[in-house]
Amino acid sequence: MHWHFQNEKIIVDLFLALNFFITGNSVKASSLLNAINLDRNSNYQRLEHNTVIYLYIQIIIEGASEVLKLKFKEAKKISHLELLSYSNAVGLNKTFS
Repeated sequence: MHWHFQNEKIIVDLFLALNFFITGNSVKASSLLNAINLDRNSNYQRLEHNTVIYLYIQIIIEGASEVLKLKFKEAKKISHLELLSYSNAVGLNKTFS
């Protein structure tokens, strides 16, 4: 499959996992999130952005943890996704949990 389509599938799967979580199916959300392989399906140009979005959604689904906080902050250093913040993700987790 061409990398453009693989990248689009990653984004769709991420937001589908988020949708499952928001609608109350956290088990399905976690299993879909865990099935996403960023390293294999992202090309080098999109890997950093996909990683930040993945971690942001992972924080929303799984909640706060120091490990995720550190991974997210490190990933954000090399991307341009300034709108996403750890505290907002934790807040969304609390809202929908």
